[in-house]
Amino acid sequence: MSTVRELLISQQSEIEGKLDPLLEQRNSLWKSVMEVEEAIAKYRQELQKIKIALKAVEENANKTRPTIMQAVMEVLKDKPEGLTAQEILAEINTRYFDGAIIRPSLSPQLSRLKDRDKKIEYRNGRWIRLPEQPSLFRRRF
Repeated sequence: MSTVRELLISQQSEIEGKLDPLLEQRNSLWKSVMEVEEAIAKYRQELQKIKIALKAVEENANKTRPTIMQAVMEVLKDKPEGLTAQEILAEINTRYFDGAIIRPSLSPQLSRLKDRDKKIEYRNGRWIRLPEQPSLFRRRF
């Protein structure tokens, strides 16, 4: 017959044998949980950056685009030597309209800027921006 001590040692050994694999399993699971938590944190940061970028894109898209005439005036401001109608079309489509403006939409605007508004001139096959006229009512200090 075994003594109480031997019985307790036997039970202790049996329980330790069952406990050790469970502790290893827990540690492995904990490590996996921590890896998942790190991945979650990383993806949340990336999502936050994407949300910020999307907001900026949406705000930029919501800004009002210039009119064709305003775009023409801006393009010609940078080109004092003037541009052909085709060059103007390419410039305003690149800068402001993502290729949406076609030649028939541009021609009437050029005519209005020339004839009605007297802001541009057609010389030697090129559209030239005229200098702005000072206002008669502008104060001078």
